[in-house]
Amino acid sequence: MESRTVLSAAGESALERRIQLFLESVGHDSLRRLQVRVDRGVAFLTGHVASFYERQLAISACQRVPGVYQVSDAIEVDSQ
Repeated sequence: MESRTVLSAAGESALERRIQLFLESVGHDSLRRLQVRVDRGVAFLTGHVASFYERQLAISACQRVPGVYQVSDAIEVDSQ
């Protein structure tokens, strides 16, 4: 079983900010507007994106941030 470090509230807040910065660096405007919350290493993503590609991109980007053990995806894809 994988060992996880439990983050303090300040640590979770810092991880949320790192995820947000990473999403902003990807270069898609809709990813900048996603809401991010972290609880015990699980990143919760909510909001709207324009395509399934952007949704997958957000999930994949989030998984690459050190300290994220799991991603909970509640991202909605806007229908056109």
